[in-house]
Amino acid sequence: MPNPHWTAPDHLLTLTGAPDPLVSLAEAKDHLEYADSDRDLYILALCSAASEMLDGPHGMIGKAINEQTWTFALRTVPTGQIEVPIFPVKALQAVTYYDANNVSQVINVNQFRLVANEDYAYLEPVAGFTWPVLYNRADAVTFTVQLGMSTTPAGLKQAALLLVSHWFENREAVSDKSMPPVPFALESLVSRWRVGWVAA
Repeated sequence: MPNPHWTAPDHLLTLTGAPDPLVSLAEAKDHLEYADSDRDLYILALCSAASEMLDGPHGMIGKAINEQTWTFALRTVPTGQIEVPIFPVKALQAVTYYDANNVSQVINVNQFRLVANEDYAYLEPVAGFTWPVLYNRADAVTFTVQLGMSTTPAGLKQAALLLVSHWFENREAVSDKSMPPVPFALESLVSRWRVGWVAA
């Protein structure tokens, strides 16, 4: 039986161009002080896992850190401003839609003005633009956007390194060892970069 409290999201969000890990293999090995190459693949996997935990709209930061490409699709478009559900947005790369006959069409990106900062973004159709008739489907209109900070903050790179070293040294979910308080150190490093952070 469907959950009566569940409602469909108002947009479909998809990662189409994955970002590079926040730290490289060389940086991770230097932090671990591990020179041999026998565990390179494992350390690379930890670098990717640390990035996934921190980066992107679903990560701890709640926004893109390294450059990446996402699409968000809408069933209908609002009158006026179109809020972009992910950020920081560097550029609008493409706009496509399904016309009344359910055929994919392209809209020139110059028909929209991008207004964006670190924690917010919206698109605004230019004067005189009129939306065509859309087919009734969840992805009637799809916007492709390029995201990412101008530079990767040193604190977030250090947070990724903390995760890599923590997982490298503690490979089980439970242990009889005294576990270091990595979550607290991690919180202090990432909190100021989270969406909506305001300095005290």
